Amino acid sequence: MSSKSAFLKRGDFNALCEKYHIATDGPKNRTQLLDLLDKLGVVIHFPQLPCLDEYVLNPRWLTHGVYTLMYERKAMLTEQDVIAILRSKSIKDESGRKLDYPPEKCRFIMDAMQEFKLCYPLPSNRKTLVIPELLATDQPQDIPFKKSGALVFEFAFRGFMPRNIMPELIVNRHEEIVEQIVWQRGALLSSKQYQAEALVQVDYHERILSIWVQGRDAKDYLSLLNDEVLKIIGRLNLDYEERVELPVSACKDLQSDLFKLEKADYRQLLNSVRNGIYIFSGKHNIYDLNKVLGIIMPDSDIKNLHIGTYVKGDSFAIDTIGDKKMTTIKVSNSTVHGSIVAAEKIENSFNQLHESKAKPEVKQLLERLLTEIKDLNAKVPASPVIDSLSEEAATLVSESSREAPRKRWNEASLSGIEEAAKSLGAIAKPVLAIVKDLSPLLLS
Repeated sequence: MSSKSAFLKRGDFNALCEKYHIATDGPKNRTQLLDLLDKLGVVIHFPQLPCLDEYVLNPRWLTHGVYTLMYERKAMLTEQDVIAILRSKSIKDESGRKLDYPPEKCRFIMDAMQEFKLCYPLPSNRKTLVIPELLATDQPQDIPFKKSGALVFEFAFRGFMPRNIMPELIVNRHEEIVEQIVWQRGALLSSKQYQAEALVQVDYHERILSIWVQGRDAKDYLSLLNDEVLKIIGRLNLDYEERVELPVSACKDLQSDLFKLEKADYRQLLNSVRNGIYIFSGKHNIYDLNKVLGIIMPDSDIKNLHIGTYVKGDSFAIDTIGDKKMTTIKVSNSTVHGSIVAAEKIENSFNQLHESKAKPEVKQLLERLLTEIKDLNAKVPASPVIDSLSEEAATLVSESSREAPRKRWNEASLSGIEEAAKSLGAIAKPVLAIVKDLSPLLLS
């Protein structure tokens, strides 16, 4: 059928299903068949695009159409442009068959390009598409954004850096572009949710994507943009490092005439705090990590970190991060069984997991993991190992509640749980078994 037409009407598809006794519901129904054919590339359908009541029966029709438009190197396209380009070209597939692009089908190609994150509609004229990959390469002059004093975060790629990351980021956040200050390698954004602005920019020579954020809610907007980038690069197996510029205000024994700006591995800073290390020695300065994280991390993320030292006996453990008090707990020798820190963390994780929208199989495994760690806490003396297990499990639960779980966080936490469990020996074997089952679900 694909040799005769690029499209299959929905009614014709249903008629074929009737002929071959494929039901509308139950096991092996029509929706499942359509999904399978779509995955195989035999039939392409976009259920979220209501403009087309047909399925693409010849995927080459769509890909050749999109490539033809991209090769025109026009950063902006109207529907009239698309029709004129596709009608004026002699487009053939790999078999030499001429592909036809009737005007009424060209709107579908424009919608498909938006679904593929290749373009976005111009705010002032929704019928005009902007293709970030084809915009001017030079940065606009006099961008109204001052980098001094901004929060700075970088994704530094050690090897290959795909060219789709910045265009896709621009498409995803296009409604936040300020006065269309956007070019092939960057954009100026203003959050609709927070009081903050950001400048995002990529340097392909250095293989670095940088984010500068200013404003009252800078750290919340920075976290949102970081999640967006991680979601894009999470689909690829890339070798990269996340870096933060260490703020001047977090420097200990600051001597302004000697201070030099420097950056650090963000994951290294987080792991230091998780292991009770709150001082970071840079190349030029020494920093208070409580202040560093208090400046760059949203309060909701800070709460997921175990910061502070809890002591046994009739005493209190109080710690601060930035200018905020974190936790005050009274601990009594007569009531402690295992680690009070781990016990509280596990209880909070159970509560958070109950509200999580994670897949049922993930929630079930996380619940088993928390139960095993709770049992271990009752069996062994309080120790940093148990605290570490509860902390890493809490991170997994927290990530499962996010709209876009961060693969690198899950990776680090699963590795931390595995390492801690192995140090406990045979008693922690059930934990290792659960981690083995969880890993493919959280890292796929």
